[in-house]
Amino acid sequence: MAVKTLIEGVRDALAEEMERDERVWVLGEDVGR
Repeated sequence: MAVKTLIEGVRDALAEEMERDERVWVLGEDVGR
């Protein structure tokens, strides 16, 4: 079983959704760190 931090899980989910749907955007402070 893989163990991920919360940040890793959020990053992976966002990347997956942005690949799947070009309408998904991420805006905010510290995005991309």
